[in-house]
Amino acid sequence: MIGTGSSFLTASKKLLGSEKYTVGPFIAIGRFLPRLESFLFGVFQHQVSAGGDPSRSDISFTQASVQINTIWPERWWTTVQGVWQANWEQKAKTSMALEVELGRNVVGRWGVYMRPGVGIWGTDVGGAYDWNVEVGTRLMFKSF
Repeated sequence: MIGTGSSFLTASKKLLGSEKYTVGPFIAIGRFLPRLESFLFGVFQHQVSAGGDPSRSDISFTQASVQINTIWPERWWTTVQGVWQANWEQKAKTSMALEVELGRNVVGRWGVYMRPGVGIWGTDVGGAYDWNVEVGTRLMFKSF
């Protein structure tokens, strides 16, 4: 799939957002891996400033992610994801993070999950982190 992504000014406070509109291309792929009984997904996208607060820094940002999803018996699933990003406005600083998700379908199409992550390098790049833990619910859509 090839497309265009964009973001709009939605943060009510300057600390919560870039105060910039962005636009840019993305490419996404998906493939079933029969030997692993898993799905492989890859996304590559680039975003650049397209207006907004002129007093804020411009945006030129590239992100690539690879993810393997496996569905296990008894309604469990796992996901392993690596995310690389580069901020071209910060002298091409890069970062890399690794996340692992464990989830279980609990009621109908609703599932719960826990997703810890760790920053491998470049934690001073916007959007990167030293460590992270997400816990949440997910609605599973029926296959088509």
